[in-house]
Amino acid sequence: IGAGSGLGFLGVLLYAKVPGGAPIPRSPEAGRHWANMAKALRDGNFTAYLGGMAGVTIGSAMLISFLPLYVKERIGLESAMVVRLDIVAMVGGALASLGWGWLSDRVGSRPVLVPACALSLLAPLGWLLLPVSAPSVILACVALYFITGIAANGVAIGAGRLLFNSVVPQEKSTAYTSIHYAWMGLTGGVAPLLAGGLLTLVGDWRMETSFMTVDGYTVMFAAAILFLAAGGLLYRRVRPDDRHTTRTAMRSFLNRIAQR
Repeated sequence: IGAGSGLGFLGVLLYAKVPGGAPIPRSPEAGRHWANMAKALRDGNFTAYLGGMAGVTIGSAMLISFLPLYVKERIGLESAMVVRLDIVAMVGGALASLGWGWLSDRVGSRPVLVPACALSLLAPLGWLLLPVSAPSVILACVALYFITGIAANGVAIGAGRLLFNSVVPQEKSTAYTSIHYAWMGLTGGVAPLLAGGLLTLVGDWRMETSFMTVDGYTVMFAAAILFLAAGGLLYRRVRPDDRHTTRTAMRSFLNRIAQR
């Protein structure tokens, strides 16, 4: 914790060298911040983006918040292995971010964002169906954490690029981004409370079926799937920032493979 705090302070000091940040000269629009935010909330494209962000943020945070507890309590992994699994997710995200960035520069943001949202569904689905007593359960955990890292970075790159390239008008960026960051904090804060509430509500309830055990974690994984799916569907309603949609990008990719 001390090392992390030291690195955090170092990061703050390095931000002092980032150029820009001068105050914007006052304009007739400067005193209409609240009115501009109200207009932003009437922008259907922006609200669709906020809805997609809420679904993906809540679904992802519900999954991540209590996943270390799940692999320790239900699967029986040691604390050191739980930490190593977090590192696996970071490595997967770091490696995949290069590919996601390369792809988004060539086909736009939404053809990266929507497939990454679809990929993010595999992680909670995998945890939902994972047989905890299987001999290769550790390898399955590594694979699921790796997929989580890949999907999370794809969503972050695609959503961030789409927001600043297309969704937010440059002349009203302050009003739009104010709402965006407030909404991001609200949804990110609600998700762990919601997941913890579900686990507390279900408590020690447990039911055995012929192919899986249903308990509080099962309910949480199912809820995460629903939120992630809803977020991906709402993101599909956001206008693309390039000539490609997800469908046209996939069609172009398959055509190139067929030609070769």
